[in-house]
Amino acid sequence: MFHFASSSLRMKFIILMVGTSLVTVICITALWLQTLRMEARTQLENYRTQLLQDVDASLKNETQIVVSLLEKVYQQQQAGLLSEPEAKKIAADLVRDLRYDDGKGYFWIDTADGVNVVLLGRDVEGKSRIDLVDPNGVHFIQEMLKNGRQPGGGYTDLSFAKPGETTPLPKRNYTTTFAPYQWVLGTGVWIDQIDALIAAQKEIIEAGFYSSLRKTALVSVLIEALCIALAIFFSNKLASPIAHVTNRLATLAQGDFRHSASLEAKISSTDEIGRMSQALDTLQHNVRQMMKQAIEAAEKITTAVAQLNESADQSAAVSSQVASSMSKVADSCNEQFAEMD
Repeated sequence: MFHFASSSLRMKFIILMVGTSLVTVICITALWLQTLRMEARTQLENYRTQLLQDVDASLKNETQIVVSLLEKVYQQQQAGLLSEPEAKKIAADLVRDLRYDDGKGYFWIDTADGVNVVLLGRDVEGKSRIDLVDPNGVHFIQEMLKNGRQPGGGYTDLSFAKPGETTPLPKRNYTTTFAPYQWVLGTGVWIDQIDALIAAQKEIIEAGFYSSLRKTALVSVLIEALCIALAIFFSNKLASPIAHVTNRLATLAQGDFRHSASLEAKISSTDEIGRMSQALDTLQHNVRQMMKQAIEAAEKITTAVAQLNESADQSAAVSSQVASSMSKVADSCNEQFAEMD
């Protein structure tokens, strides 16, 4: 019964420690994984932001180069070398032929009223584009004109098909105003390749996340295994003295106060259990001494009783002899009285 109780205590302690450590490891692991997930999301968002910033900077720089070329033409007009119509035509022809990004990038010009001046020499030149909308219903010409009139220019997002294609793709345009001619000059780039770069970066980030997940799981398992080992070690260290004391109490409860090297002097700690064991040693020793004294006293009493019995026997023998002698004397007297008659 007592062994079962100690085993139950040991098991309760193990369950408590293992359960506590398991909950702690799970919470810490979940928090760490949530942190990794947030970092991955933030890293991906920062990557996208950086790509868009690079695109914006590139579009603005390219457009500013064209603005500087237009300013040179305008300076010639201001110097009287060109008339305004001649200067505008030279400027428009110059912009029409400009290319960048391996020929994929080009520029366009619209008036403040939305009439196209330059667009790759297409038929739309000289016509109004003010009411054009993209597949998402965005009046992108109006947006580009409005953003282009802001200080430093502005950016417009829209969906537009690439040259020679019919499928609308996400595009980002930059427009700015060339004030002397009231032109809104712009260029743009399709950003579908950004989505492809982001998807590739996402795969890299996800691979790193799952690698960290596997490492975290492995570390968590090792930590939990260590906690289980420590739980078993400390449960034995704590439960064994209690089991020892319990066994001693069970032995004493049965009235056995004999000296037993297997039960005594096994706990050297100075905590409550150690002091309890020492108290049991003292109790067992004192009870043994009392029992020894009681036995010695009983032996003395037994000896005295035996001596008393022996004295009584001797007294009875003497009394018997005296009675016999007196009987003999009485018989002699009776005989003498008879003879005298």
